[in-house]
Parts: sequence; structure tokens; C-alpha cells
Amino acid sequence: MNAKNNVVDINKNQKELITFTEEEIETIKRTVASDANTDELKMFLHVAKSYGRDPFKKEIFFWKVK
Repeated sequence: MNAKNNVVDINKNQKELITFTEEEIETIKRTVASDANTDELKMFLHVAKSYGRDPFKKEIFFWKVK
């Protein structure tokens, strides 16, 4: 009996990517990613959008490795 490796596409059932308004981005900047610089915030938002994860629902977190 062979074990199979299954890859799960987490975006398979997702109809559209998550988007953020300017106001939501400002809120994320002040709260979830308060110590992020501009480039780090852009990367965080890109990852959140790519995986369809909402920081307001606590589906994704920002942390800075120092």
C-alpha cells in the first residue's frame, strides 16, 4: 500500500481575492502591522491578498523578525 501526498489548494473555492480599502490599510498600519515599514506592509498585504486571509478576522498576523 503506497501513501499518497495530496496537495490542497487553499484558494480553490475562492471566487475573488481579498481587497482592502485605504481606510482598512490605515487601520492595519496602526494595529496589526504597527511596527512595519512601508515595504514590509506592502509585502504583508500582498501575502494576505494572495492567500485570501483577512487580518480583521485574525486569519493572518504580522510579526517582525529582528
